[in-house]
Amino acid sequence: MMRRLLTIVLVLAAAAAAVAVAGVTLPRRSQSTRTYTEVLRRVVVRVGSGRVNVVADRVLGAQVVGVKHYSVRKPTLTTRVSRGVLYATAACPKPTIVTCRVDLRLGVAPEVAVDVATGSGNVRVENVAANVKVHSAAGAVDVVGLTGTGDLSTAAGPITGRDLAVTRLRASSAAGAVSLAFAVAPDRVTASTGAGNVDLALPDDSYRVTTRAPAGRARVLVPIDAESSRTVDVRTDAGRITVRPAPPM
Repeated sequence: MMRRLLTIVLVLAAAAAAVAVAGVTLPRRSQSTRTYTEVLRRVVVRVGSGRVNVVADRVLGAQVVGVKHYSVRKPTLTTRVSRGVLYATAACPKPTIVTCRVDLRLGVAPEVAVDVATGSGNVRVENVAANVKVHSAAGAVDVVGLTGTGDLSTAAGPITGRDLAVTRLRASSAAGAVSLAFAVAPDRVTASTGAGNVDLALPDDSYRVTTRAPAGRARVLVPIDAESSRTVDVRTDAGRITVRPAPPM
């Protein structure tokens, strides 16, 4: 009788321990929203791990929506405004051995400059008319409808862009394809990758084009003019290069 009772107690203790462990390790999620009504000139975003999406969809100020994903210890998200600059910083506690990331969506006015850096995670920026700077240590970079200037880089991941009307754009990936489609002829484009193909679609105009593809083929299908003020510099260490006319709008 005592042996059976001991067995029941042990089984119940093991079940309770399993429930407790499951409660700790199961993914959790929490969301917060912060709205700012100040006139902003710039947003600076620093995220250790997580996706970032910046969209120009407001007339004034900004809205920051943060979604924390974690299993054990909750990540931190801080936002503040100082002298017309909105700072948003997200980080996971160390060490992190289970799920932990913070996904951010920022709604801003079109004329607000954007500066984003992530340790790991994809970044997307849409319809911003000011300067855009993005760097991801490990993640894809995607830009849509930019009309200012762009400085895009990733250490591991592709870079894509469409409906671009920027004057100047630099796109650099250490390992990943680069694909950019322009709606308006740019003044200067620099696109490079250590490993991957590069594809540029340019509006009807003449360009001064420089290519380097030691381990692949380079095709330039747009009109070339050595005296053109519009310059295009494309390089890949391992991949193909295509510079082609953009489809008619």
